[in-house]
Amino acid sequence: MSGFDWIWPDALSISGGILLLAITGLSLRRSFQRLWRRSRPRWLLVAACSGLASLALAALFNPPSWQRPGRGTALLTEGAEADGLAGEIFATGDVGQDLPQVSRLLHAAQLPLRKPALTRLEIRGHGLRAAELEALPGHLDIDFAPAELEGIVDIQWPRQITVGTLARVSGRYLSGQDGLAVLKLLDPAGRLLASETLKPDDRFDFVFRPSLVGLTRYQLTLENGQKQTTNEPLMIEVREAQPIRLFVQQSAPSFDTRQLRRWAGDQGSQIWVRTEITKDRWLTQGTNVPADELDVSMTPSFLSRMDLFIIDGRSWMGLDAGQRAMITTAVEQGLGLMLLADAPLAQAPASDRGPLLAAFQLGTDPGGASEAVITIPGLESESAMPLAPFEIAVRSGQPLLIDTSGTSIEAWAAHGAGGIGVSRLRERHRWITRGEAAQFGAYWSQVLRTLARPRPLPYFVDSGPRRIERPGEQSRLCTMGNGRALALTLRDPSGQVRSLTLSRDSLESPLACAWFWPAAAGWHHAELLDAATGEHLDHASAFVYTQSDWKTAEFHRRQQRMLDRMDEQHTDGTHRQQRASETAFVQPLNPVWPWLLFLFCAAFLWVERRLDS
Repeated sequence: MSGFDWIWPDALSISGGILLLAITGLSLRRSFQRLWRRSRPRWLLVAACSGLASLALAALFNPPSWQRPGRGTALLTEGAEADGLAGEIFATGDVGQDLPQVSRLLHAAQLPLRKPALTRLEIRGHGLRAAELEALPGHLDIDFAPAELEGIVDIQWPRQITVGTLARVSGRYLSGQDGLAVLKLLDPAGRLLASETLKPDDRFDFVFRPSLVGLTRYQLTLENGQKQTTNEPLMIEVREAQPIRLFVQQSAPSFDTRQLRRWAGDQGSQIWVRTEITKDRWLTQGTNVPADELDVSMTPSFLSRMDLFIIDGRSWMGLDAGQRAMITTAVEQGLGLMLLADAPLAQAPASDRGPLLAAFQLGTDPGGASEAVITIPGLESESAMPLAPFEIAVRSGQPLLIDTSGTSIEAWAAHGAGGIGVSRLRERHRWITRGEAAQFGAYWSQVLRTLARPRPLPYFVDSGPRRIERPGEQSRLCTMGNGRALALTLRDPSGQVRSLTLSRDSLESPLACAWFWPAAAGWHHAELLDAATGEHLDHASAFVYTQSDWKTAEFHRRQQRMLDRMDEQHTDGTHRQQRASETAFVQPLNPVWPWLLFLFCAAFLWVERRLDS
């Protein structure tokens, strides 16, 4: 729609318009008295010229705007179609090569240079990359029409993992067509690890346990209803398990502890089990422990070597003040402590339990549930596990293990550099006897991951489960330091080695990151060194994917980024109303035309008066 837009913005303009209207009315009245009886056509001509002259003066003092539809500007990105577009059309990359009217852009940042007055842009396809979107002016009003997607989006998986621990691959199947698709997860040898039939917009969650150490390639295979198969790589660096040192002190022999010794031993960990036989007499057993290290006693040096200390409530209540102070110091220095709640612990006054348990409120709960189905991330089990008849309330901690109703079965709290956990779970060996060894292993993996002594600093930090590195795009490597001066080197797939600079944030946190722009796809190997001595401290490998890998996931991220940009622009109600009323191009009326009109009408009226005299 086109036409004039004449706005009178203030009281002065309105007053001037009223005055001009009054003068015009007075002039028309006098010409009526002079000409009406003599020549009505002449009076009509004089009245028309008087009105036009007044309008010309009003337009000179307060110019109207001419509003007319513009041709519009469109930008085509990957996956776009040019149907129904009119006006100027631009395209990035190889898009729209068969359209002669399309202007080519090497980068979207060229568009504001080509059209400096551009205020509104229609973008079609999968949208712009992050760097291209940031290069567009912030005031530019964007209309985005996303193209349909078919494939896996919101994909997440661990880039680094320890052999034997559970890995989770999750995401969502997106399709613009109805029908089922089959998704399969394959190991490096092509064996099927998991499979699921999906409908459009269904989520999936695969859990598996890597068994090979090294740089491994897993694969997701998607076959839709048209029998089209898409293969996407999952590159994972599987590291050797770091041996964990466990110390268990118990007031009586336990079948649970026997199964823990077997499981931890299979993982390469060392475990000491100290069992009270009679008063002041103890039996110490070990797994993966040299014979000359079995004769141990609880000392500060021994606890400083341990990663997790597990003790039942009866043994805890039997410790003297000196032993508890020793354990408190060890926990503050990083030792993990796991207390197995029993009657002596739950029934004891809070003051007798010691300050380490101040974060927890324990009490007897005779009417509480005696069994519950435990929720372990990544695994499903319908087996009910027995619980001690006590309740655990957390004052300053958080749940470590919950059941299907959300009730806290175990809780933990940080203390210094270490952590303290309290559990009311009993007879964990039932997972083993029921043939659910995976649940047993997943449970203890979760406990160790949460409570065991933190990994020695410095080390590399995982880049995150969502990030997909690509050539030519900014990537980063992050480390967790301990105050030492660190050096970082990176070797690319061609074998070229270069040094990267680590920088910390303004808060001087132990996290430091280095940025780089990979030039080629493939494995990039990073090494963390002591800057002073050159000592090797840690290593990590990051895989850079080609542009043809995970295209649907990348396009989906671009579309979400574009839609977020539109949401930010349209949150203001005034902007939405202004944008809805925008038709296209608005231009003020050229003052030459009102001047010419006024001069013509004034000349005609002057001649008419001269002839009348």
